[in-house]
Amino acid sequence: MAKHLSTYKLVWVGMVAASLGNVIYALAGGIFQLIIGICMLAVGTTLFFTTYRTMVQKFSPIRLQGRISGVVSVLPKGLGLISVAMSSLLISVLHIKQVILIGALITVIAIPFALLSSLHSNIADASVDSCE
Repeated sequence: MAKHLSTYKLVWVGMVAASLGNVIYALAGGIFQLIIGICMLAVGTTLFFTTYRTMVQKFSPIRLQGRISGVVSVLPKGLGLISVAMSSLLISVLHIKQVILIGALITVIAIPFALLSSLHSNIADASVDSCE
């Protein structure tokens, strides 16, 4: 798949696959749908994070790569703690499936904003390589 899509597009494929996995997982009526949702979530998450890290290394100036990698690895951990607290609060009020659907919806809402960002045009122009 990496040979046919640019790095930038692979990040979006990962986000969409993870979001669909979340929705399938939340709406699963049986074990088969649950397994499919978990598999899609795992593939999407792996694809997103691996390609995202590659993109950060590829488009960051060499002299700033250490700082950028540090921020990229520390920031999600801090936000992860906030996410756990918010999820715990939501789960105490709502059902777990509703919380998962809210997370998937937020991810889907974020995609158009990221696609329209000014960073998009710079990365899309630079990521025409063929990963060979």
